Amino acid sequence: MKNKTEENQEKDQTKSSSLANIAKGAMIGAGIAVAGAAVLRNEKNRAKLKTAVENAKNRVNGYLDQVDDEVDDQANELNQKIGEVKKTVKKATRGVKKQVKS
Repeated sequence: MKNKTEENQEKDQTKSSSLANIAKGAMIGAGIAVAGAAVLRNEKNRAKLKTAVENAKNRVNGYLDQVDDEVDDQANELNQKIGEVKKTVKKATRGVKKQVKS
């Protein structure tokens, strides 16, 4: 069992560790921003980046279209199966009603 002093020390260590991680993250983010700004100053790099973004966008749109088509196909199959089940249930219900009336 830990005493209050040990618990407080652990809390302080956790807080300082969290603050250190926040500071590291901020420095990394700032570094990336500076590097990005430096890269974008060059016309060729901007053109390459624009091409890469366009290619990524086209790929994502292609995947979305494919998924959309697959979802539509599965929905159609499901609707057909639901229709078949409804017909089966109607037939079964009619049979039960006939037997109840008899």
